[in-house]
Amino acid sequence: MQNDWVLDVDPFTGNIERVVTWEGEKVADSTWREIHEGPVEYDFDQVIAIGDGWWLPNVAARHYGVKDPQPAYHKTKEFMATDAFTLSVIEGLREGLLSLKEKKSIVLLTNSTDDDVERLLKLLHLEGVFHEVVTNAMKPQETRAHFISIMKRYNVTTEQTLSIGDNYLNEIIPAKAEGMKAIYIDLDNGAVAYGDRKVTSVSELIEEMKEV
Repeated sequence: MQNDWVLDVDPFTGNIERVVTWEGEKVADSTWREIHEGPVEYDFDQVIAIGDGWWLPNVAARHYGVKDPQPAYHKTKEFMATDAFTLSVIEGLREGLLSLKEKKSIVLLTNSTDDDVERLLKLLHLEGVFHEVVTNAMKPQETRAHFISIMKRYNVTTEQTLSIGDNYLNEIIPAKAEGMKAIYIDLDNGAVAYGDRKVTSVSELIEEMKEV
């Protein structure tokens, strides 16, 4: 944020591959290497990870001088809770997860706040589905720490633990780094295939949830 640079990062290693200005002009390697040495650490203040669509307007707002985009984020969330916004309920997901819950422990790990999660789970008809809900998770910085803590609480190994998520940086890379299994929900069906499996929608997994 201080230099108004865009960092192209290898998601597997965290190492920077190239840097450009906001206008797209290449920054000399010698210039950015004076500041960034080794894997990038995202503090979401000076270095922001754009792992999904929520972060694009945040970064753009900061570029144009908005020091605190959070109020706009909260207003967007409030709008999404009104009748003017339609939140799609995935048919069969509740039943699929409840069936899976009878055989496996299911934990929801989210960056959302307690009140947001409670409201969203109710709107999506997913209340009471999870054994545990961990909010304010600070992903991706704290994802691996959460995974380790969860595995200890449920007394399971990395080989027995599966991460399912649609944010590549938040849920897939940290899972594989810990030796866990991972399923990447790629809504745009992009080129990234890292993980044990890639699907375009969680709907593809519903029947399997009942059969596991």
